[in-house]
Amino acid sequence: MTTPATISSISDSGKIRVQLIASGQAVSAPLNAVAASVLSPLINRLNDSSSLAGSGAKFWNPLWGGFAGTALVHRLNRLLVGEATANSSDFAPVTTKDWLETLLSNTTAVSQLASVSATGQLGITGASRTSDYRTIFALASGGSQGVTGLGYNNDTTAATTPIAAGVVGIGVHASGVVGITLNQMDINSAGATVSTTPFNGVTSGSTWALGLTAGAYGTLATQNATGAMYIGAGTTTKFNKGIISMNGALDTAVGAGGGGVTYEAYRGQSFRWLNSSNTVDGEIWADASGIHTPQTLVGGTSASGSLSLKSTSGVGTSDFINFLVGNNGGTEGGRFDTAGRFLLGSTTAYGSLGALFTQFQSHGTAAGAGLSLFNWGNALGGGTFILSKSRSGTVGTRGVVLSGDTLGVVLAAGDDGTNFIEAGEVRILSDGTPGTNNMPGRIQLGTTPAGASTPTERVRIDSSGFVNVLGGSFGRAAPVTKTADFTVAVTDNNLINNKSGATCTVTLPAAATFSGREILIKTIQAQTVVSASSNVIPLAGGAAGTAILAATAGKWAKLVSNGTNWEIMASN
Repeated sequence: MTTPATISSISDSGKIRVQLIASGQAVSAPLNAVAASVLSPLINRLNDSSSLAGSGAKFWNPLWGGFAGTALVHRLNRLLVGEATANSSDFAPVTTKDWLETLLSNTTAVSQLASVSATGQLGITGASRTSDYRTIFALASGGSQGVTGLGYNNDTTAATTPIAAGVVGIGVHASGVVGITLNQMDINSAGATVSTTPFNGVTSGSTWALGLTAGAYGTLATQNATGAMYIGAGTTTKFNKGIISMNGALDTAVGAGGGGVTYEAYRGQSFRWLNSSNTVDGEIWADASGIHTPQTLVGGTSASGSLSLKSTSGVGTSDFINFLVGNNGGTEGGRFDTAGRFLLGSTTAYGSLGALFTQFQSHGTAAGAGLSLFNWGNALGGGTFILSKSRSGTVGTRGVVLSGDTLGVVLAAGDDGTNFIEAGEVRILSDGTPGTNNMPGRIQLGTTPAGASTPTERVRIDSSGFVNVLGGSFGRAAPVTKTADFTVAVTDNNLINNKSGATCTVTLPAAATFSGREILIKTIQAQTVVSASSNVIPLAGGAAGTAILAATAGKWAKLVSNGTNWEIMASN
């Protein structure tokens, strides 16, 4: 029968002090002597092979700083260190569990090596350096690893989903505590910074806080891995965010944005978003031709959502936003230039009327170069082209226009070899003082005469509907019968006098205002018809007088304004 003993201390001289448990006797001796007389039976007990059902617990209790540390070789040769020995599921009789097993069950109890710090510091430290390999073996090191974890998933039993993890780190942040909780990967470099790219790969001298590879051990891998990393959902809680790149974490000298490069990928590698049906909602990637997405860019999901495209963050002078279509984007479908003008079919804005550059321009060489407006509604309305004018001076603010203001112009211009020169126009103007729901207007048609570069007004339709043509005027209204003295209205062209018993006096329009206008007057009464002013030139010519028609029923005369007076051009 052997005597139970514990090693209580190791002296600087290499002696081991052994405490015999039964007698309380302490023995100090050199290591070889102790091994022969005392430790040999103890080592035999430590190497004892116990059954799975028995405790098989072997203790080692050295003293450190006056505190008893404990190590335990458990059944199945499991090694439990520090607080890990106080676990009710490790050995009988049942004792108090360590705090780790209490917090997270089936951790210490199933660990082949369980080390729970008794001092609240490091539970396990793994360290290795490459120089030691050369020191011992006089050979170049192939690499050193502080800690290596291997999870081998080889259970092929049906209807099971075992999880094999090489390394698992769990951080727990208790309620009400301060500080930071995380699983940390830290890299420290004292050498020169080595830059690398997705094309160059991992270059010699480079340093990485984390490296994710697939198939680095070729003898273990024959197929592609599912993914390099995933962010999974817990059973009760979620991450507040996914991956955060902190301010100041990256070298600002690298990258075009001034804040460093957060993600760098080789061309053609994409970001992809899937829905619950595992179909692609969105995807984006880049190559030498630009940034690609087969989906629609959306500015938001609310009624106030917006989408902005910005050509430059600097002071733009020749910047633009370009829209490319066709084979590999070989055709320019349109562009916004640096002045905000939209150009179709041209990279340069052109002006007419000297320096007048319109905000929308369509250029082309085919017959279809132009603008078409279609209305397909099952109603009376058609395609509408609207020209509007306000005098407010501020976009979106109302400001009433004045009489004579041009409200809109449609013009046509031709190229004289140097500039586009206007050949004709349709101009719409305000033709009186506007008021609420009251906007009198006129239309002026102009053509450019030979030897000139600006149009001359040829036809005017005023707010009353009167039409002036080629510097003159005419109208073709229905005959109007008068039974008393009257003033010729703007819309009057054919007049019948039916005033009885006395001369009928007519107030004619100012000849200067209606040059070229024609008025036909007939009487069906045996009464004279005269002008209220001496502005009528007889058929035979001579000085202007007042006589228009003699006192005979059936008499008529056609009067035409010469710009000064009214001339009788025909009569009976």
